[in-house]
Amino acid sequence: MRGLRSFARALVAHTFFVLLGFVVATWLAVPGLVGAAVAIWGFGLVLSLRTLACGGSEPALATDDDAFETARARALALLDEEP
Repeated sequence: MRGLRSFARALVAHTFFVLLGFVVATWLAVPGLVGAAVAIWGFGLVLSLRTLACGGSEPALATDDDAFETARARALALLDEEP
């Protein structure tokens, strides 16, 4: 249940910031290339504020396995298989 609640909260926050980004982009937009660039910049700026407001994503769980070594071992096992 906690995972569903966390997902719903993240979805609401993301939707809010996307809509806010659209509002800011519309407000900043003026005809021409510079206006479009500023509008896109404003949209990205608002979406980056989501990371600050929501604290970013949760940290990954710490494991003893190194991801590179695990992938390397799996690749070597695949290479050593007989066709």
